Amino acid sequence: MMVNKDIHLLCEEVLPIYEDLSEDAKKVVERHLEECPVCKASFDSLSDEEDEDRSSDHINGRPFTKLIWLKRSGFFFILLFKIIVLGLIAKEFFQLNTTTEAPLGLLDEGVRANMVLFYLPLAIAANAISLFLVKKRYIAFLFILDVILLFTYDTVLLRFAE
Repeated sequence: MMVNKDIHLLCEEVLPIYEDLSEDAKKVVERHLEECPVCKASFDSLSDEEDEDRSSDHINGRPFTKLIWLKRSGFFFILLFKIIVLGLIAKEFFQLNTTTEAPLGLLDEGVRANMVLFYLPLAIAANAISLFLVKKRYIAFLFILDVILLFTYDTVLLRFAE
């Protein structure tokens, strides 16, 4: 009986963020909703409020909606900042490629140096901040993408310069 009471208390707390729960947590909540009419009524009323809020196109006053919106927008700003830094590195490469007579090999080393000096610290800091903003599977994807970029960005730029 104590476990059901604990699950009931937890279920009441997580109903507002039901859509953001993991699949396993959703299954636990759904099982409890089948057994508890009070939580089922709360869930139904939240679903009705959510439908009304979607039609009015604004962030509703539920406790975690603004936090979720802030986390997602922060994550996208981090991605945008990474893209801007990569663009600046590419811009410098192409400017040096067109204005100097330096061999491409030297310019290639310049891109590698810029990636290590500018992009790598940014990627580490951005991924550390993203740990608090998004789910862990996205962090793994970003880490793999950053490693691929570190090793191949200079090659890609050289292909476009030829």
